[in-house]
Amino acid sequence: MSLSRTEQLFLEAIKAAIHEESVCWDCVRPEEWLLLMKLAAAHKLQPLVLNSVYSCPAAQKWDQLSSQKKLSKMQVMSQAVRTAEFLSVYDRLKTSGCKPLVVKGLLCRAIYPNGELRQSADEDLYAEESDFFECCRILETSGMVATTDQSKTDAYEIGWRKPNSPLYIELHKSLFSPDASAVNELQAYFTNAFERAREYQIDGKKILSLCPHDHLLYLILHAYKHFIHSGFGIRQICDVGLWVKKYSDEIDWTVLYEQCRKVHALKFAAAMLDVAKRQLAIDVSLPSEWNKIQVDGEPLLIDSLHAGIYGSLDQSRAHSASVTFNSVSAQRENKRSSLLHTVFPEKKKLEKNYPILKKSTLFLPFVWCVRLWRYRKETKNDPDNQMTQTLRVAKERKQLLQYYEIIDS
Repeated sequence: MSLSRTEQLFLEAIKAAIHEESVCWDCVRPEEWLLLMKLAAAHKLQPLVLNSVYSCPAAQKWDQLSSQKKLSKMQVMSQAVRTAEFLSVYDRLKTSGCKPLVVKGLLCRAIYPNGELRQSADEDLYAEESDFFECCRILETSGMVATTDQSKTDAYEIGWRKPNSPLYIELHKSLFSPDASAVNELQAYFTNAFERAREYQIDGKKILSLCPHDHLLYLILHAYKHFIHSGFGIRQICDVGLWVKKYSDEIDWTVLYEQCRKVHALKFAAAMLDVAKRQLAIDVSLPSEWNKIQVDGEPLLIDSLHAGIYGSLDQSRAHSASVTFNSVSAQRENKRSSLLHTVFPEKKKLEKNYPILKKSTLFLPFVWCVRLWRYRKETKNDPDNQMTQTLRVAKERKQLLQYYEIIDS
């Protein structure tokens, strides 16, 4: 499968933006502009893309350029508000004696030439278990409201939203769900991360986060988690590539190689770096052991372009996630994967979304029926989202997992 013209334009725009350049297009048809901005929106990269295209000759002929610039400006202003309010809340956490680590969003924006153009829907904090509920208390006294039950002692993450504000914070007790066999082994690499944490200077503020090596590993494994589910967008490849460009000398590449290899993510990580280097021209300098990995990043690139920000570009892909995720889970548990098991999962895999199961296993048939009814409701009016389409996407994505040696062929 080759890249469409829209996808080619999209990649050119992103590449120009992260290198502080502008594209020089002479002719882009109105319908192509609309498809380009729709794709940028699906990847939450409208301001970044628009910044690199608005001065080119073709853009000056586009009658919707002005409205797109206004929309982009509003998004950038909203991001500035989120960042300022987050830093205020973070200051309160530090003053109280809590030391949660900031991961992804704020740290990633800081490595872009124009960080305000890299949008973040939320901010993530990783707290030690001994600090977790004190952090919850501080967030509450800061005017934030929990979106999930904060009294649950087994919760590994709790979402917090600020009323009348775009700020949303996810507070993590662990970075990966302990209940998901496909990814729970990944957490072992971060249990002692607080001992290796370091301060970063961002916008004049001292921010505590994972050390550069741990943060790169987390960016890779976070993308990996989404990849084995329903996919992830091009923005995460940009994040990984730019992080390597800035902090390559502080990465223990031999250790990273072994960490990725042990969790079946080595070729996946190499593919992300391949795309960053070849398609986005990011200066990703790797040691010889990484350069020896034989991998083609293009299938990963195409999958990410089709996925949207977190694999949510279309419902068929979203519904196929249970098939691919179950395939990985089954292999990690040394079990046989089957479509039947995907349609009718065991109780443990459903308890998080259906708490009623914690009362009794007798509710399991009822929950299976509810899941099937919801699926039918979501797909009955969408000709592009029928079971055959979902299974086709699932088959293609399983082959991709096999190609990158995440699961066996």
